[in-house]
Amino acid sequence: MDDQVTGQAIIEELIYNMQQGIEPLVYAALVPSLYNVYLHPEDYDRLSPIFHIITVEAQMALDEEVRKLNKKTGWLKQKKNVQAVSRWIIKFHKDMDEEVRRGEILIDSQLGMPQRQELAGTETKIIKTLRSADGVSKTIPAPPTQRVYATIVYEDDRGRRVFKMTKPEIVIGRGGKEYLTDLKLYTSPDVSREHLRIRYDAATNQFFARDVSTLGTSVNGIPIPSSVEIIDGNKHDKHIEVPIPPRARLILADVLILDFDATGR
Repeated sequence: MDDQVTGQAIIEELIYNMQQGIEPLVYAALVPSLYNVYLHPEDYDRLSPIFHIITVEAQMALDEEVRKLNKKTGWLKQKKNVQAVSRWIIKFHKDMDEEVRRGEILIDSQLGMPQRQELAGTETKIIKTLRSADGVSKTIPAPPTQRVYATIVYEDDRGRRVFKMTKPEIVIGRGGKEYLTDLKLYTSPDVSREHLRIRYDAATNQFFARDVSTLGTSVNGIPIPSSVEIIDGNKHDKHIEVPIPPRARLILADVLILDFDATGR
């Protein structure tokens, strides 16, 4: 069986993702307008010369699907005007962390316009779908609503993003097959796969940062001590952490900025 990804399969999965992401309002129904497409490196390299053509055809297909939805009667129990929040934006990404297998298509989409994400704390509805190599599509359910300890706004290779810290301790970094991260960054290898840990201490109502990287972390322009030492060629964590204020700018390896904000939690 040929398990190569095709341009047609990508377009079909974009339409499926859009259908799963419909958000009904009173007089309208919004559909996602921002799409990130993740492919296995082999599929990415093979299709990259025609990404611009796939994008044009996908935008046409999404327009056509919206027109079809608007022609339906009894849509969502009553007639609604289906529309995207902004123009279709489709970005392709090479998955380097072995999350997407050859022949698979992983898409996450968002309802809002890019500038909406500039507001820390703005809710962003993300719809994630996966098409397997045998052509079966499924929606990956979103986690249930949880307490938000803090919000982190940053910009990596995927654009401007908003992350909500819903656990008392999180791991930040590029991640990978053997590196589990809560906030996974798509950026320069200067940022370690496991770069920074942030912990909330309920007893003191204080946040702490622990640098476990190779090239370091600064908080509001001041480098923090490394919690890592190399012994006999092996990496050991000394569990050194420093307090961070409720609002702080964290810079990882001098290449990526995270704006941390716990003032609105």
